[in-house]
Amino acid sequence: MRLIRSANDAMKRPLALLMALLILGGWTALVTPLLAADAASEKEKLQGTWKSFSYEASGAVKDSRSVSLTIADNLIEAIVGDDVGRFEFDLDIDASPKEIDLVRLLGKLPMPERTDKGIYSLSGDELTICFGGQTRPEKFAIRPNSDDSLIKLKRQRAPR
Repeated sequence: MRLIRSANDAMKRPLALLMALLILGGWTALVTPLLAADAASEKEKLQGTWKSFSYEASGAVKDSRSVSLTIADNLIEAIVGDDVGRFEFDLDIDASPKEIDLVRLLGKLPMPERTDKGIYSLSGDELTICFGGQTRPEKFAIRPNSDDSLIKLKRQRAPR
């Protein structure tokens, strides 16, 4: 253990700590808007209409349902078979794989207790999403005895 030898040494430690905090705080202030911009950019890439070309779910026959997603701003309208749902969504683009959370809306009221946790991969005009209900999947695969669904979608381009 180092002993403080002078009043000058006693002042150096708090100043060094203060400088470190200011530097880290300044770094956070600079990085936070960049991360928010990255998330906004990722959300922008997801905007549009998507149609499934592959659907799997625990306990369901492969491709037994069609899925259509319309993503506009922070909202998703999902049509799965004959069921229609509206959701707000959040992304974690720093996770690996990237994460998506859908919060079901009842009218305009979010229902966070009904959040569907998932992972996703976006490659050009193909979007792969694996949802697991309350338990986020770790891989793009259906787990046994789960609420998982694995959906592969293609972006629908407007006719020119």
